[in-house]
Amino acid sequence: MVKIPKHRELVLIALAALSAVFAQQPASDPAALARDSYARRCASCHGNDAAGTDRGPSLNASRRLRTRSHQEVRDIVRNGTPAGMPPFALPEAEMEAIVLFVRGMNASAFDLNPPGDAAAGERFFFGEGQVAIVTDSNLPVLAPDQEWLAFAN
Repeated sequence: MVKIPKHRELVLIALAALSAVFAQQPASDPAALARDSYARRCASCHGNDAAGTDRGPSLNASRRLRTRSHQEVRDIVRNGTPAGMPPFALPEAEMEAIVLFVRGMNASAFDLNPPGDAAAGERFFFGEGQVAIVTDSNLPVLAPDQEWLAFAN
């Protein structure tokens, strides 16, 4: 058996206690908290990529979830579903993080209202960016280097 001097033993005990305290603290980054919570609580049924499994439906790009309000998604997480999802009584910060995470996987760009100047983007798209070619009817068509995109679908 290795003999540890008493003062070092106390330091090790203090470090172990501190690490236990910090492990219980919520992540200061809400996105990290959401990812960690999803991985611990949701991924086993809904999949690591939220695409669903035989145990739970997809949470990603779900038309059904897209129509749900913030409160409705919260209620689903807190109360579970008749189809078999168990209820989760989570601390407020974790509940909010998971609800925002799930809603974020189902929100359109319009819903998210990303920052930026839409008019400037349009000017660039149709102008100096030469992303689109405008026909006489003012309908955009694919630029020659983007024609392959039409066949990808």
